[in-house]
Amino acid sequence: MYPELRNDRRYTCQARFFGSGGTFLFRGAVTDISRTGLCLAGIGAAMAKGQSIHLKVDLPTGTVEAVAEVRWVRTQDDGTAEAGLRFVRINQSSLEAIDEAMAERPITSTFMRQYVFR
Repeated sequence: MYPELRNDRRYTCQARFFGSGGTFLFRGAVTDISRTGLCLAGIGAAMAKGQSIHLKVDLPTGTVEAVAEVRWVRTQDDGTAEAGLRFVRINQSSLEAIDEAMAERPITSTFMRQYVFR
């Protein structure tokens, strides 16, 4: 189980992630998002803690474009990885798209995140 470390509530999300960091290009699925960051699944293990990522996420409510820092990476048994990213630079229209998406279905606890919505 992962402890709830964010100050902002997380919201479920089913969106594709595209990003770049240095010489790497990343793709994966966004599993949850908040005003301060997001969680990715299905990414390659090349993403490293502390790395800066330029990202684009297409939500049903709009496009989120931001620069984020990789806060943690966990490698799964199948060789893919899961990562948590914290936004370090994000524009107002991206925050508005997140706010609108957040109204759809909130995740209010770690239990709900891990057992109900997975």
